[in-house]
Amino acid sequence: MLVIDGIKYKLWTLKDEEKEFHPMIREHSKEIFGEHSLYFDVHHKLAYKLKSKAGIAALPDAYVITLSKPYYWFVVENELSTHPVYSHMVPQLMKFVNGIKNSKNQKQIVNLLHREIVADPVQKAYVEKMIASPEIYRFLSNLVSDFPRIVIIVEKMTGEIREACAGLPNVQYMEFKTFVSEDAEDVRAHMFEPLFAHKRVPESREKERKERKYPPHRLDWEKRLEWVDEKTRLITEKLMERIPELGKVTEQIHGRNYCYYKRKPSTKSIFVALILTKKKLNVRIRTDLTTFKDPKKRVKEKVYKGWFFKTGQEREFMITEKEQIDYAMKLIQQSYESALPKESEASLSIMDLRFLGSGSKQYIEVWCKNTGKAKVTIVKAIVFTVAAGRPYTVKDGSINPNALKWIRIGAGWASGYEYTIELVTASGDRFKYTEISPR
Repeated sequence: MLVIDGIKYKLWTLKDEEKEFHPMIREHSKEIFGEHSLYFDVHHKLAYKLKSKAGIAALPDAYVITLSKPYYWFVVENELSTHPVYSHMVPQLMKFVNGIKNSKNQKQIVNLLHREIVADPVQKAYVEKMIASPEIYRFLSNLVSDFPRIVIIVEKMTGEIREACAGLPNVQYMEFKTFVSEDAEDVRAHMFEPLFAHKRVPESREKERKERKYPPHRLDWEKRLEWVDEKTRLITEKLMERIPELGKVTEQIHGRNYCYYKRKPSTKSIFVALILTKKKLNVRIRTDLTTFKDPKKRVKEKVYKGWFFKTGQEREFMITEKEQIDYAMKLIQQSYESALPKESEASLSIMDLRFLGSGSKQYIEVWCKNTGKAKVTIVKAIVFTVAAGRPYTVKDGSINPNALKWIRIGAGWASGYEYTIELVTASGDRFKYTEISPR
């Protein structure tokens, strides 16, 4: 029994994990993981299973990221203690341990978290404020590249669960007890040990941190360009004149760095970032190991993480003399050509899904626009749900440049489930779109 302010509470025995336990963990996630944490309930997102290299899949209940240093991320599994430990809980946790090592899973998780964050303007602004950067995808990529904390949360800890978790690598457990008032069962109290440490920062240190002022060149590109020595500034300005000659280029300042994109800015189209130090210009580019040529060996072997998240390897070279600019442009041109969109590739925008029909006559329609300059022919559609993707042949899938068209797929569907549709063109290009079917 628990007594709070004279009110008696009794331990509540949960019966339905999905309806009773999951909502409570979600509601109290900030008390569990920290005030500056975000809880992503992914259990209903059927397209986001973790798969090991052997193809064994597991679906966690949630992912959590913390936005205060030191940054962490969690893979969360909410379980009732009545579930079998060694035939259910342990295999599930081992699947997470093995699946999270898969680079494809890591990329999928980054894409999911990024999409969830930017879909909510308020949440997006909050994350940008907390990480002090608009580069949310970059932050998530760096975060997820580290192994997560895998957490199992149970409503009642048993010796068997404690023993099982102790033998698993990188797995921790937490007991989340719930009590209900004897007078009113809708009045509840919870007892648990948070997964974050409470650290009180002295007011003097907190005030000092807020009032600390960084030199302007630490925060702003223009000020940084003024701060570098004259030789480096002239080299930088000359290179900045040359880069737009490559084609359709968009320029953007990102804090103290300067970035170039192929057409519209995105993590797929960025092809060069200029990073200044006092006496040299560092240039980050995207490299494709199968085609990249650097006969003078100017590009460093080190592979960076930060700017080019989707394809290729991010590598760096420096420019210290004007005579090096011509060769630098040859390296940058290769990065430009490897960035998306490529001129030879199809360009298709999927704008909507419709779930139509009933019974055995159900089907899905995909609303597409050919945003490229060449005709696109869709030959196949792959529908992903709980099971592995199922292919369907597409008839009359030709779309002319700038034309709009509904593509019909003869696939059945169920209410309230998430479906990912992947359209495949005759040239092998693939385009995906995800939506939840109407309830």
